[in-house]
Amino acid sequence: MRVLHIIDGIGPPAARGTELIYDHLKRLPGEGVAADVLTVVDRYTSPDWLEWTVEQERESGIRVYGIDVPLARRFHAGYIAATRMLYCLYAWVLERRNRYDIINDFSSSALMFHRTALIGLFARARMIHTLCTFNTGVFSSRTLLGGTGRLDRILCLSESLARAVGDSLGDRGKVAYLCMGIETDRFPGRGAGSREKLFPRAGDRPVVLYIGPIESRKGIFVLADASRILGEALDLHFVFACARFSSRKDELRKTGELEARMSGCRHSFEIIGGIVDVTRLLDACDMVVVPQLSAHGTLTYPATLLEAMAAGRAIVASKTQGIDELIVDGKNGMLFTPGSTVELAGCIRALAESPGLRQELGDRARSDVKEKHDVAEAVARLTSLYRGVMRDAGASSIA
Repeated sequence: MRVLHIIDGIGPPAARGTELIYDHLKRLPGEGVAADVLTVVDRYTSPDWLEWTVEQERESGIRVYGIDVPLARRFHAGYIAATRMLYCLYAWVLERRNRYDIINDFSSSALMFHRTALIGLFARARMIHTLCTFNTGVFSSRTLLGGTGRLDRILCLSESLARAVGDSLGDRGKVAYLCMGIETDRFPGRGAGSREKLFPRAGDRPVVLYIGPIESRKGIFVLADASRILGEALDLHFVFACARFSSRKDELRKTGELEARMSGCRHSFEIIGGIVDVTRLLDACDMVVVPQLSAHGTLTYPATLLEAMAAGRAIVASKTQGIDELIVDGKNGMLFTPGSTVELAGCIRALAESPGLRQELGDRARSDVKEKHDVAEAVARLTSLYRGVMRDAGASSIA
């Protein structure tokens, strides 16, 4: 079986979340699935992508086809339209050349169902769309969910997401929940001297880590505001690992905005840009904050959440759909009402004042993710879904 996976932003450094997906794809050849990847690459964020693709093909057998569009980001509206059309054109060419059995199109919006359906117009392969996030507002309308008639299956990365899509479509039989896994061996635990090397300014203070873009929908400014109301008795070090910038100008503008929000905060902080080693960051921190806002309506959990659990870190997260499938308040992490700076500050304070509580919650989180999100089992489930689509296609052709 040969499968083409269309995924935005795989490369060094991969966009947040896509490297988690790639951990699954590189195991597919061992399950008898020849896996290729089609992705868009921006040279600003992935300067070494060509060398990386050669290395990946040598190590895992996966071929990565990169559409290089370094100039497209200068045209914001045009960037989206241009890259989507490029995906279609490249997918058609590759499908004719390599004769794929399945094309699996990953996206973060139900709008992209149309892209998958358009590719399917001229492809002989079975069409699958894997939806990573889903908005509960206007994007949930059936009008924008059009084009699903040409899709053989829709995979969703959380149970909440699968229910929402199935209800919107009125057809739950076409929708399946795909439980993601993670390689816990990548997160062996705190390394000797890693903290001093990564965060020399932190000293003995508890380190609070945020990983993600500088975007209000991710709740980063809620965290900045919460840091300013924490009690005088606490002395913390905040680390913002924000690597997703489209240009140097974009980086300066966004980091300047965050620095302005942190002004007046008595706690020390630093902003890390460029290529980040998530494993090392998690290894050296004391707690991870995932403060995304419910108003944005994403019904799946961020990749950072699984990584933090695998690393055995204490987690503070907003109580949004998807996240609450992984985190049970007081058992393997702490939850707060999205957007509430007071509740978020209270959670951070409780963890900062109790190393024992941080250890207890972190240990339970790691145990839970090892039990429920084993990557080998996740790959086996994905392979089974692929084979099921091919069986259904065979039955349909016979009928």
